[in-house]
Amino acid sequence: MKYAFHSGSMYDIPLEEVIKKLTEYGYDAIEINGEKLPWIEDEKDIHIRSNMTEKEIKELRSLLEKNQLEVSAISAHLELIEKDPVKRSQVISHSKTLISHAKLLGTDVVHGLSGFKPENMSDEECWDILIEVIDEIVEYAEEVGVKYAFEAVVGMFINSGEKLKELRSKMTKGTLYVNFDPSHLILVKDDIPQLIREFGEDIVHVHFKDGTGETDNYEFPPVGKGEVNIPEFVKVLKEVGYDDYVSIEYEANYFGNYSSDISQVAKESIEIMKDYIE
Repeated sequence: MKYAFHSGSMYDIPLEEVIKKLTEYGYDAIEINGEKLPWIEDEKDIHIRSNMTEKEIKELRSLLEKNQLEVSAISAHLELIEKDPVKRSQVISHSKTLISHAKLLGTDVVHGLSGFKPENMSDEECWDILIEVIDEIVEYAEEVGVKYAFEAVVGMFINSGEKLKELRSKMTKGTLYVNFDPSHLILVKDDIPQLIREFGEDIVHVHFKDGTGETDNYEFPPVGKGEVNIPEFVKVLKEVGYDDYVSIEYEANYFGNYSSDISQVAKESIEIMKDYIE
């Protein structure tokens, strides 16, 4: 497997410096943040944005190549269930632009999530809008040679392995791939090894992340300090033949009371991953 680090926790460090640090620490790749995270107040701190020019993206690729760092994926987590047709169109356009950026950066994975269920909207309405949006995004992704993947996220409309399977079964266009993140699945008491086996080769990216608690009271502690059985998690990934990127998505300082020295966390995390995987 290859090792990556999600740049979202390094939002206050210039991307050029993040890239140099990850290369120095021995990572194979960076997972580039393209989402507005709870702790990011200024949109400029999002490392890859839809308003970036093609020239800026190509300069970023040159910087990555200079540092011999690949891109494992773009994290394009947007609220997809938009009732307003204009806002819905904007979300689709934003997602397509990040997919185009991914292609220019040499990665074939962009992943997203459903977002929360809006108030005063029925499950049926949510499903209809979500399928419409994802079908269009997936269709575009396949046209340009990118795999659009999804992850189940605690509290959101698609919040479990079962809901993710239902979503995939309802789609009418293309394949919705999987960004497998065990930290959310452990909170809903999902059978993580079984889900890995069921999703199998459709898993195209993995978050190496731990979780503990319940759906309304949880933490995402450093790997090995939560409830995910990490050795079994790794074992089953190998069983199904997964040999691609495993990415540290560190949120333990925000969802928990753990280290805020993100550079040190990144430096230590690759050794933790290697201990478990190798």
